[in-house]
Amino acid sequence: MKLILTTVSLLILSFLSSCEHPSGRFGEPATEISVFTRSSMDETFSLRPIHVYVFSPDGQCAKYQMLEEASDSLLFALSPDNYIFYALAGVSADKYALPEKNLASASHLLKLKDPATGHAEIGAGHADVLIKSNVKNELILTITRVVAQITASISNLPEDITDVTMSLNPVETQLLLNGTFHDDTEEKEIRFSLTEKNPGEWHTADSIFVFPSKTDVTIGILLTGKNGEKRKYFYNATFGIKANYKYQINATYKAGSPDLSGVIKGTDWAGEEQIVFDFGEEEYDGSKSAYAPGEFYNTKCYILQVEEKTAGKTTLSLLYPETHNGLDLESLKKTLTSNTAGGLSGWRLFTEEEARMINRLCNEKINELNTMFAERGINTFVKNEKYLFEDEDGTLFAFPIDGAFVKEVAINKMRYYIRGIKKVTELSH
Repeated sequence: MKLILTTVSLLILSFLSSCEHPSGRFGEPATEISVFTRSSMDETFSLRPIHVYVFSPDGQCAKYQMLEEASDSLLFALSPDNYIFYALAGVSADKYALPEKNLASASHLLKLKDPATGHAEIGAGHADVLIKSNVKNELILTITRVVAQITASISNLPEDITDVTMSLNPVETQLLLNGTFHDDTEEKEIRFSLTEKNPGEWHTADSIFVFPSKTDVTIGILLTGKNGEKRKYFYNATFGIKANYKYQINATYKAGSPDLSGVIKGTDWAGEEQIVFDFGEEEYDGSKSAYAPGEFYNTKCYILQVEEKTAGKTTLSLLYPETHNGLDLESLKKTLTSNTAGGLSGWRLFTEEEARMINRLCNEKINELNTMFAERGINTFVKNEKYLFEDEDGTLFAFPIDGAFVKEVAINKMRYYIRGIKKVTELSH
């Protein structure tokens, strides 16, 4: 059974009368709607304050109320019409910049006043409601967390370590008032610090709340020594961050390749996942890399290049598995950078060096490549067409996919093709 979180008074407020017209419609008496809020989970849900914004069919904010205590009531007077109710829970005015009623919109970006503070435990919900006159109007707004909770620990660290930072990449970064995430924004890396509780034992001091990811994440660990030397390690996890889940990350510093295991068990949240892995330095033999140029990553991403950056860490240059074409340069670029393909996001255009590498590759074996791509359901290269790359200044150039390499400044309204590239880091086995 789902618990009712707030008790809303059903008493008719004496100061509300038929002469009030909050939606701007004269001649239509206002009617009342009592609003209840509850959690999507079977639990006691205590996120406060709860902000409720009511939007009329023209997109204007017709009403706003804030619920600070469980004993507070939510009661709105609205003219009969269709409305959308949006609720944000756990969003305090001292931490977040909230819009005034007359400036509120469903797509308003919820910004932290101080980005360094990190997000709070936030819930959101919405409902479409038809307000009718001369009837008892009631609404139950179901609120669900839009964040995941992260706790982390690292054990067995060397004594000379003075600072430890962990990162997750990529995750959503921009929440809108309507409880969704900004589609046009690339997912980004979030970082949080760990503190030393015992010699060699580092932990998050408090729970960290992060927005979810669209794809699997990479866990990064940055260690700083007494002499200022920085060492960074990466682990490409086989899971994405899900909202309303708890994640416990336990890493141990030691030689050897990471070993990932997971345990899922029910909690008062939707679930909990425990991630355990080892990381550290080891005697490195380049033959240990599990990847080679010409093979495929995640079954869809062709490996263009394999770089052995440091002992035990391999960086792969992957080819975007789709082809797009069009006449609008910015639209083409946005299609690439905002898409998820092959289970990965964060794709970008080629650099000139990478474009030359692609041109050489296609001159050598475009038919062979296209055959392999077609067998895997991957878009093939289009012969005799020009593809885009981007220089360091952001200028877009075109180059032939096959034939002699010649670069030319790309011109809007001319048809070009794009394939992108992405680099991922894997710990070698």
